[in-house]
Amino acid sequence: MHILFALIFFGHGFAHLPGFLAYWKLADFKEMPYKTTVLAGKFDVGDVGIRVFGFLWLIAALAFLASSISVGLRLSWWQSAALVTSTFSLVLCIIGLPDTRFGLFVNIVLIAFLLLNRQMGWLL
Repeated sequence: MHILFALIFFGHGFAHLPGFLAYWKLADFKEMPYKTTVLAGKFDVGDVGIRVFGFLWLIAALAFLASSISVGLRLSWWQSAALVTSTFSLVLCIIGLPDTRFGLFVNIVLIAFLLLNRQMGWLL
């Protein structure tokens, strides 16, 4: 079961890379085009601001990689790392709406599972 969750966290981290690549103009994605606005186009953060936002997507991808490794190795801090990472990702997805609505849903499910897991002890 730990391996399954390690793969889920790895996959979710991989899904954050387009945010970095698109906002740094390193790749073009139909689903996530380059733009300088956030919060459904309400705020224009400019080129520098969107690069900072893109860098945060890279940080989230790396954090999910670390979470994935910690889950797979069953390190004592895996639940805390995964919860913090999923919450950070949730905030990024809220800022990136509507392009990030699927990621928003995935983060809500992950956070709910992690909170329930702390109470139920399914994966220790």
